[in-house]
Amino acid sequence: MNIVNFIRSTSSLQHRLFRMLLADASAEHTDLLVHSDVRWLSKGKVLDHFCELRQEILSFLRTCKHKRAAHFLERMLDEQFMAEVHFLCDIFGHLKTLNLEVQGREKSIADLVERLCALKTKLTIFTSDLMAKRLLHFSQLRAFMSAAPGAHITPVMTNIMRKLTDNFTERFQGFSIPIEVLQFARDPFSIKPEADFCVKAKEVMSCIDESILQMEMVDVQSSFALKQHLLSEGAVNVWCNHVSQYQYPTIRKVAPLILTMFGSTYTCESSFSHMNAIKTRARCSMTNEKLHKCLRVALTTYEPNYVEIAKSRQCNFSH
Repeated sequence: MNIVNFIRSTSSLQHRLFRMLLADASAEHTDLLVHSDVRWLSKGKVLDHFCELRQEILSFLRTCKHKRAAHFLERMLDEQFMAEVHFLCDIFGHLKTLNLEVQGREKSIADLVERLCALKTKLTIFTSDLMAKRLLHFSQLRAFMSAAPGAHITPVMTNIMRKLTDNFTERFQGFSIPIEVLQFARDPFSIKPEADFCVKAKEVMSCIDESILQMEMVDVQSSFALKQHLLSEGAVNVWCNHVSQYQYPTIRKVAPLILTMFGSTYTCESSFSHMNAIKTRARCSMTNEKLHKCLRVALTTYEPNYVEIAKSRQCNFSH
């Protein structure tokens, strides 16, 4: 990060010369990115650009006459230091993939738990891959070590993998929703009524009656129409539009509880982003009521049927 800030922020002339170097060398990127704690995944993207422009950065530091350039050049010529940088680039890449998978519209808590369980298993595989020095899942590190024979796996890398695995294990250790309940909200036909699902569902909602829940599960799973709706429309539409609240009152308490949980802060962040784009200084006469309406239009996924609306209106022609 210090090297990136040195190239970009020391002077506008230095930054311009570096961009000219990238253009002359037909580099993969036209510039380095600056890290920001506010923006998503910023550090991972900075490391990606830094590793992919390593040769260009070395060429620039060799020609730079600034006093700090010699120190940074020495650091970048240190093969062990650069091996750890490429290792971090791979790790941030895996975390970036996880973050993108749990973001977006219509992501439930079940999707989040599913991805986290997968990541914990992947971290074990990553650690074994790193210890065996095969580097199947560390593409940046593998490419660098093939070009730098003096580089090797360091204790820093193995300690980071161990701490990362422990962190994910401890952070979600208190998660109290059973996997069966999450799976039921996603696919009610995959859970057997005679299993201990009803007992675990009562742990989540103590007010439900286990016997009634079990009988309603049998009725729901016997419906061929509901199974077809699940395949064609998805779980959310099935629970909202096709499972009757009056016919299945108990089962309708369990599934919406899971589906309405916020898996991430994506919805809130998206709302703030839209608000910043809508409420600008140029729109000085916008009231809170108008802002609220604009936000509803920007955030909703509902698309009006304009053809039907036009048919329902009578056009008045002037004579």
